[in-house]
Amino acid sequence: MAGEKGGRAFWTTTVAELEHSGLRVAVFARSRGLNAASLYAWRRRLRVTDKQPGRFLEVSTTTAPATSTAVRISLGALVLELDALPPAAWVAELLGRC
Repeated sequence: MAGEKGGRAFWTTTVAELEHSGLRVAVFARSRGLNAASLYAWRRRLRVTDKQPGRFLEVSTTTAPATSTAVRISLGALVLELDALPPAAWVAELLGRC
């Protein structure tokens, strides 16, 4: 039922089209013959789903002498080498900017 009106796949596609259209929800819904309240609800539901953590950051630690790197964080081509494990909030903010 992925392609049916009312299915998750339908609403995912429709919300993406709404976001790219630049139109207000009510105008977009009316142009598609959709219920604006349903479109609002699905947009909110899909945003919440998108904001849930869904990926992990590979972090490796060592017990090497203090002069070496204790933590290495790889983000694609970017590699951060730190002497100590950073606070979780700092890592979360870093991931949010990538």
